[in-house]
Amino acid sequence: DRFGNSVKMYETGNEKIKCVVEVQQSPTFISWCCAFDKKLKVLSPPSTIEKIKEHLRTTLEMYE
Repeated sequence: DRFGNSVKMYETGNEKIKCVVEVQQSPTFISWCCAFDKKLKVLSPPSTIEKIKEHLRTTLEMYE
């Protein structure tokens, strides 16, 4: 429901689903992705993956 009715979803096996959506890369989106822990994995684009990694590194530094 967050991405509208035209989301493309594909079963990939092992009870996993791949979905293709267009989103605006924002701090809110990055945090939203991280909230799913290991239940969600962003596959592309590389710039979004790097933003997620940086968000996680910054958060981890708070606890070191």
